[in-house]
Amino acid sequence: MELYFKVLFKVLFIANSLAIPGISRGSEILELTESNFQTQIKHMKCMFLYATKDGCEKCELLYHKFLITAQTFERERDITFGKVSDKTLTNAFEVTSFPGIVYYEYGSAMPKVYLGDITPAALAKVVSDAMKIDLKKVDRRFALQLTTENFHAVIDTDKQYRLVMLHEADDEDEVDLYEEIAESYENEPDIVIARINVDSDRKLRREFNSISYPSFYWYEKGVVEKKKRYGGGLNIDQMIRFINQEGGFYRSKGGRLNPYAGLIKPLDEVINKYGKDLYGIRNFDKIKRELRAEIAKLPVNQDKELTDYYMHLVEEIEEDRTIETLDESRNRLFREMSGVGPLEFDQLVRKKNIIQKIIDIIGLHLLEEISDGNIDVPLDNGPQYGFEEHGLEFHEEL
Repeated sequence: MELYFKVLFKVLFIANSLAIPGISRGSEILELTESNFQTQIKHMKCMFLYATKDGCEKCELLYHKFLITAQTFERERDITFGKVSDKTLTNAFEVTSFPGIVYYEYGSAMPKVYLGDITPAALAKVVSDAMKIDLKKVDRRFALQLTTENFHAVIDTDKQYRLVMLHEADDEDEVDLYEEIAESYENEPDIVIARINVDSDRKLRREFNSISYPSFYWYEKGVVEKKKRYGGGLNIDQMIRFINQEGGFYRSKGGRLNPYAGLIKPLDEVINKYGKDLYGIRNFDKIKRELRAEIAKLPVNQDKELTDYYMHLVEEIEEDRTIETLDESRNRLFREMSGVGPLEFDQLVRKKNIIQKIIDIIGLHLLEEISDGNIDVPLDNGPQYGFEEHGLEFHEEL
């Protein structure tokens, strides 16, 4: 099979110059199967495929990132974007982790597999490198433009939050601001930030009740049809506060994670309860027992890597018999941040925040001790543990 594909790729690559008009390009997504593979590939100069498999939830969550990339390069006539779930083809492409990106560099007859982070920025770099395009000259996108072809696939799901902006064709400044908001959440798989040009897609305009533009609609995760209209204007800071509180995110403008990202309040409460004991290097069996009890109560979708990290740090203090090990762990994280992808970088930031929280708790307990107990040791008890109130009203719509 491998030899067959190698020969086929080389033979059909020669036929690329015979490309015919009408082939799927730009933001159109071609479904590639074993039956149409030979016909389609001979018309292509450069191809990027989103490789999936049946039952892959991660493939569904990240697909809109691939669609955004296709829209970013929609004016590049030599690029074809497609999707492949045919098991024969994914096996031939040697995709071992899903979703994966299979692509052909411009001028090459052999496919490559990209298994890195699937974010609009990461994929744009892969495409521009493969096409030998200067990425700095690419008008990158981060908000998905909804069309009649992709609208229901994106909206009719309960697995993600969805924020939709309706705008008119000449709302260019508003679209630019909205793109900044979308860029701030490009590393979040649980939210789709999308927009609809009501002038170019009047059919989708009728899905909403807006009479003025731009207007914004929020869909809850776990709810398909019901939406609510965002009651504020297009203010970046205000809208980021809104998204953070409604969706449980921890982003700031530009996409950086704030100091609350990664923190798990019930586990922080245990650490706070035993702050003096951690400083005094004692009662570790009791601390770990209570941490395990709180971990058992957490939702099933809680990030296990982060819950384990709390326990790991406590065990490191116990083993090294000093809280200075926290500084060493933090420095190790900073070293690991060099050269990693955006998603792994974010996870390291979350871990760094956990270390900093434990250091702060121990420090406050120590300060209380040397101040004869005259200083309260607070634990942040804000509305949602670090989320600022956005103070907006909603208009419910069915």
